[in-house]
Amino acid sequence: MEFESTRRTRRQVRLGIESLEKREVPATLKVMGVAELVSAIAAAANTSGPTTILMAPGTYRVGGLKVVNAKDLTIEGNTSKGTVSIIGDRTNRIFEVDGGSVTFSGLNISGGGGVSQGGGINAVNADVTLKSTSVTENTARTAGGGIAAIGGSLNIVSGTIKGNSVAGGSTELFGGGIAAQNGTLNISKSTIENNLVASGSNTMFGGGIAALNTPVSLSNTTLSGNGALFIGHSPQGAATGGAIFEQGSTLSISNSTLAKNEVNVTIKGTAAASSGGAVTTVGTNVTVNGGAVTGNTLNAVSAQGESNLGSAFSTLGGSLNITGTTFTANTPKSLKNVFDHPGAAVVLQDVTFNGKKVSKTLS
Repeated sequence: MEFESTRRTRRQVRLGIESLEKREVPATLKVMGVAELVSAIAAAANTSGPTTILMAPGTYRVGGLKVVNAKDLTIEGNTSKGTVSIIGDRTNRIFEVDGGSVTFSGLNISGGGGVSQGGGINAVNADVTLKSTSVTENTARTAGGGIAAIGGSLNIVSGTIKGNSVAGGSTELFGGGIAAQNGTLNISKSTIENNLVASGSNTMFGGGIAALNTPVSLSNTTLSGNGALFIGHSPQGAATGGAIFEQGSTLSISNSTLAKNEVNVTIKGTAAASSGGAVTTVGTNVTVNGGAVTGNTLNAVSAQGESNLGSAFSTLGGSLNITGTTFTANTPKSLKNVFDHPGAAVVLQDVTFNGKKVSKTLS
C-alpha cells in the first residue's frame, strides 16, 4: 500500500497474503543464519499463538524478508552474547510486515533500499513494536526511508531511527525516518536523528517523521539533526517540517528535545518557501509539555522571493498549547518568527523564550 497525501486521490491497492496452512510451532525458534531465519519467519505465518525467533549474534545479510499475518511474533536478538545486525543489499527493504502483530527487539536493521516506501520496514495493517532496536541508513524514493506504516500501530521504545533518507520519487516526499498514515504512532525514550527528505524538484514533508491522519505521541525522545532540503534549479521550491510533519490528527510531545533540525530551500528560481524548522502541523491539535526546542533553522534562498515561516512551529489550523518548554537559538529568532500560526490558537504557559518567562496567547 502506498503512502500518499490526503490531498491526493488514493489508488486502489490489493494486498497480497500468502496462503499458508495454520500450524503449531514451538514457542521459541533459535536461528544462527539467514536460511534458518527465513524458515522460522515462514513457520510463524498465520499462527495464533505467541512465537519468538531468537537470533544468535552476528551479521545476517538479507534480500528482503516478508512476515505475513503472524498473530504474536517476536524477532529478538540474543544481545546478551553480542550484536545482531540485519543488513540489506540496498535493492530491497529488510522487512515487509503484512497484518498481524510483530515485535522487533535488540536488532540493528540497516541497508534497505530500492523501494518506494519503507526501506527498513514496511508495515501494512499491522501492529509493530520496536524495542531497543535501531533502524539506520535505509532509503526510499517516496516515504519512510527507515519505516513506513499504513494502518495499524507503530510503537518504538528505546529505539534509534538514524541516518535514513527519502530522495527522488514522486512530486511529494514524506518522512526521511518514519512515515505513518491512518494508524497510530507512539515513541518513547528514543532518538530520531539525522534523517532526511531531499530533492531538487519535489515538495518535502518531515525530515524525521511524517504522519497523515495518525495520532502521534512522543515522550522522553530526542529529535535532532533531521532535515527537509530542497536544492535545485526549479522555478519554485518548498519544504516543511525539519523534524516532524503532522496532518489531520493530534500530536503530543512531552519531556522531549527538538534540536538542530533544519528546513533549507535553495533554488535558482523566483519563489522559495521554508516552514516549520522543528514542527509543521496542518489541522492538528498539538500539546507540548516540558522539554526543549533549540537551534532549529529555516533558510530559503531564491533569485527573487523567499519565505521563512516558523523556525520552531508552523501551525496551520488546529491548535498549539505549550507548557513549561524552553526555546533557545531558533532562527529566525523573534517570537513571531519562531511561531507561524495562520488560523490556529497558540497558548504559551510558563514557557522560557530566549531566557525570559512567557505566558501569553499569540494572536
